[in-house]
Amino acid sequence: DLWKTAKPFLEEWLTERYSPNGVLNTINERIPGWLEQLPKVPDALIQRLFDTESTPARVRQLQRQENERLSAQRRRARWLALTALVAAACWI
Repeated sequence: DLWKTAKPFLEEWLTERYSPNGVLNTINERIPGWLEQLPKVPDALIQRLFDTESTPARVRQLQRQENERLSAQRRRARWLALTALVAAACWI
């Protein structure tokens, strides 16, 4: 039984990962990277604020791309139907 075999390993992994000691170990491992990134946070926040101002333009661009994709999909479906119709006519 796979579950009986895997259960002890899963329980140990979950205990290590989500126990208070496991969480503290994870935090201790990540703190150096967080401290390294900390000076960049204000600039990243400001950039993000300015990026949200251009969001409507990005939404319009994505809508145009989606419309073009749907249009191409419809063209392919029409060509496929036409090809099937011509093939059926030739077969008959």
